[in-house]
Amino acid sequence: MIKKFLSRKGFFFALGSILLAMIVFSACNLGAVKQSQPTQAPTITFFIDPTLLTPDSAATEEPAETATPTIVASPTGCGYWSEFVEDVTIPDKTEIPSGNTFEKTWRVRNIGCLSWPYGTQLYFWGGDQLGGPDTVDVPSTSPLETTDITVEFTAPDEPGEYLGNWQIIAPDGSWVGPHMYVEIVVVPSTATPVPAWVDFIGAWSTDEEDARVTRVTTREEGGMFYAHLWTDSTDWGEASSPSSDADDGIISLTWTGVGPGANDERTETQQLKVLSDGRLQITGQVDYDDSQEDDFTYTLYLDLEG
Repeated sequence: MIKKFLSRKGFFFALGSILLAMIVFSACNLGAVKQSQPTQAPTITFFIDPTLLTPDSAATEEPAETATPTIVASPTGCGYWSEFVEDVTIPDKTEIPSGNTFEKTWRVRNIGCLSWPYGTQLYFWGGDQLGGPDTVDVPSTSPLETTDITVEFTAPDEPGEYLGNWQIIAPDGSWVGPHMYVEIVVVPSTATPVPAWVDFIGAWSTDEEDARVTRVTTREEGGMFYAHLWTDSTDWGEASSPSSDADDGIISLTWTGVGPGANDERTETQQLKVLSDGRLQITGQVDYDDSQEDDFTYTLYLDLEG
């Protein structure tokens, strides 16, 4: 009896152990299955502040930079070169009354490797010369320095558009940078025309020693222009020319007889021109009748009196 009971007890104990082992095994398998299943990645949501898309313009605006001139090489290497800076006077297509004189000033900068030496000039090379000279001296200018170049012009009588081209050229013939130009629009003048000879009426003198002419006075009468000349205490007397001779801005005079300071007969021609600063320029040619005497030319300047 006791043996049967023990046998049954052992049977149930064994059966319980087997069931417990099965439960543990199943639990482990379930855990393994759960662990082998992939987990879903979390969803990330980004938030963009709209104010960051359009930042304050004052915060992002870069300060304006000032261009710094630099020396550049000319097309042939280190040499003469220039750049146009600005029109100081007479911007492009300025209206000028017909017949009026005006001064055009360009401002340029030396951006070459060499200074512009004495003898550098501005040349007229094409278009409308507008009564300007063939050449104008350019001041000596060091690299990165600026200088002003001024030319005096006269507007034509015929209304219309006019353009003249000018070029800086070094003493060795090198073109210094790009060309420049003067561009005007001539309009009819409403002013009453003034006779050209009016500019020549006045008195001029000089203190220059050994000047061939030291004083000049002029007058106009009856369509004739008269000039009275002196050399120190020597009186040349008067020479005359038609007043219309002044229409081109130059008065021509002819003197004959014995010249001042000489005993030989001569023919002396003079051209008088009034400059923009008021001075009187006299260019003369002396031709002696005696072939043994040397002919000569001269140029002198007298200051306006008063």
